[in-house]
Amino acid sequence: DLFIQELPLAVVYKITELFDERFQGYGSTPECWQTLLLAFIRKTARPKMFVDLRGLALISCMSKWYMASVMLLADMVPRPRRWKCVCSFGFMKNRSVAEVSCSLTLLMARSNEWKRQCPVYLFDGDVLQAFDFLTPALADNMMSEAAWPTKIRAATIDTNINLTATAGLPGCERV
Repeated sequence: DLFIQELPLAVVYKITELFDERFQGYGSTPECWQTLLLAFIRKTARPKMFVDLRGLALISCMSKWYMASVMLLADMVPRPRRWKCVCSFGFMKNRSVAEVSCSLTLLMARSNEWKRQCPVYLFDGDVLQAFDFLTPALADNMMSEAAWPTKIRAATIDTNINLTATAGLPGCERV
């Protein structure tokens, strides 16, 4: 926010105009927005496996701003009623593991009492493989299920459809 506040008003208007044109489907995505650079930094002196490396994903700042603005638009869409009762437990800043596990224990203890009116389902997810099977079609189905407007769905998919990734590993640099 602070960086944007420091920009001249004419620049902010130009950025807004570019984002709106992109969102409306006029023109094409700038090529620099379609490039993703994957960089790996050594965690150990002589890495032998990927766990010995820290991965970084670098993408154009303007591309990030655009996608953030699309996500803010999507966030204004009310969640479907059937999604309002969904709880998510996991890492919470300044919370102990016991607080999270006790909340889950209490929820599961009450689930038998609630099973006829509002059943409780427990799912386990792993971020490590969260996107391994995500396709544009599956993403579109979920955005449609969430009742996102067509323009927001199209902007989200279009932003990801022509993305090109380039990776570099330490010690494997081109000469």
